[in-house]
Amino acid sequence: MWSERYAAIDIGTNAVRLLVGRVHLKGSPRVEKELLVRVPLRLGNDVFSHKELTPESVRQLLETMASFQHLISVFQPRAVRACATSAMRDSRNGDKVAAAIQEKTGLKLEVIDGKQEAELIFSNRIDRLLADRDSFLYIDVGGGSTELNLFTEGRRFAYRSFNIGGVRILKGAVPVGEEQRLQEWVEEHARQAGAVAIGSGGNIGRLHRLAKLEDGEPLPRKKLGQILAKLDGLTVEERMRTYKLKPDRADVIVPAGNIYLQIMKWAGIRTIHVPKFGLADGLILHMCRQHERV
Repeated sequence: MWSERYAAIDIGTNAVRLLVGRVHLKGSPRVEKELLVRVPLRLGNDVFSHKELTPESVRQLLETMASFQHLISVFQPRAVRACATSAMRDSRNGDKVAAAIQEKTGLKLEVIDGKQEAELIFSNRIDRLLADRDSFLYIDVGGGSTELNLFTEGRRFAYRSFNIGGVRILKGAVPVGEEQRLQEWVEEHARQAGAVAIGSGGNIGRLHRLAKLEDGEPLPRKKLGQILAKLDGLTVEERMRTYKLKPDRADVIVPAGNIYLQIMKWAGIRTIHVPKFGLADGLILHMCRQHERV
């Protein structure tokens, strides 16, 4: 049994995504994707260099959102939700851009904080897939921030958002001492809990595919380190040719992947599960739960 159709837009630091889909209402809810569009619009380049979006980036974002609105009108979803994360949170003109988007497209944009972002992503309830384990360290590494959630015995025990991400590292925009704060948090909370790692985000998903693992098969930390070492030894152009990576993935995959790797080392975790979901999936599930019995 499937729900009505919903649409979600995720304006991230490294890309903008539109997802249209339905939710399976029996058993564990899951999103069946009917349309997924990803536009490699790296807003973080502007924000981490100039503290705000440049006129050209604003133009590109407005055109992207207008295109998304046309696609959404084709599918006629029951509800639509658009959210922006780290780059828009940090942009001095983020509110002005959000207002321009609403004026041009009619889409109301929510600029959400790290806690809201993590809650929406985790609404997919990946813990149900690992019901035999007590603790889960949920890791989401984006372009601008890293969200960590520690769940123990079915409830969230600890949460923290850190201003460290793949694009921030590339731009040299990680705040002084942030990596040390990340390490201290992980060692204090996750290492003691003996948690299982669950990773989301485009980069860990790509690394899982590069490891040539089956869907649902966890990625060993040792294998992750080996893949990152190979990638780090190549230029961006060589990564694109050898591993068929897009330009906006080829440059950021190593710094982002190293965040996952370091967190796993600090927590003493040997494998990471990589389900296929993200913020847009969480947005659709959240809308569905508001309208239908799931």
